[in-house]
Amino acid sequence: MNRRNFLLTLPVFLLPPPKKKPAFIKSSDKNWNLLLLPSTYKVPTIDPLTQLQKKPTSSVIGTIMFSKSHNLIKKIFKVNGTCVSGDKPITDSNKKMKNYYLNEKFYYSLLAHNKSHFISKKLDFVDHESSIIMSHLGDDLLQFKKEELKTFKPLILKNILQMFHEYKKIGILKWNTCGSNLILNKKKEALYAIDFKAATLRNRSNLDTEIKHLVFYLSKIIGFLGVESILKTFDDFDLFTVNRIYRLYLLKFKGSHHHRLYKQYNHK
Repeated sequence: MNRRNFLLTLPVFLLPPPKKKPAFIKSSDKNWNLLLLPSTYKVPTIDPLTQLQKKPTSSVIGTIMFSKSHNLIKKIFKVNGTCVSGDKPITDSNKKMKNYYLNEKFYYSLLAHNKSHFISKKLDFVDHESSIIMSHLGDDLLQFKKEELKTFKPLILKNILQMFHEYKKIGILKWNTCGSNLILNKKKEALYAIDFKAATLRNRSNLDTEIKHLVFYLSKIIGFLGVESILKTFDDFDLFTVNRIYRLYLLKFKGSHHHRLYKQYNHK
């Protein structure tokens, strides 16, 4: 077993620390306020059986708190929380919620250990309340106007390609790379990834969902040509299989409500 695969088998608390320890933050009172976004902010979700759009929703798991004075975000995994939409989380299972937290903690730790450039350098995990504290990096892509987003399209695509090369090197699949989980910092001209609760090991059985999310979610931001360039980072899989999965979801996408949203963002 090589070193990378060995690390992926370890519990998060056994992962070797990064050579340069992240700047951890004390989780004491930071004047936290519940973060609620406008009712117009919606993230389309996919019915896993029909691949068709369900009722739009947003931030369906975590309760997001914001400390303006310290420029920090705290994501809390609790069943009685309030999502940024004002809705309750989609699960009422404490066990599932704890597992979401532990999974996100593991993959953030793994990325930090590999000195990822695409996550917050400041990370703090508060196990007793199942929360993750990080820097407020900027606004997610769904909060930008269509015209403004197009001006940053080359930068966004370049950074997403680098992200996916990094995921391949580390040995993971993120699964939910979409506009709501990509943070654009205009001042730094930098893109960041958040939300690793659904991340998984990089293997064939998990590949379909990764490609499905690229087609249904990310195509609205970077277009089909952008998605096809990202598929080239899956050259550690059989590329014939990768392209077959892509064509399958592309046909399903064009028969869904998502296609209308795609044309809004990408068709002139």
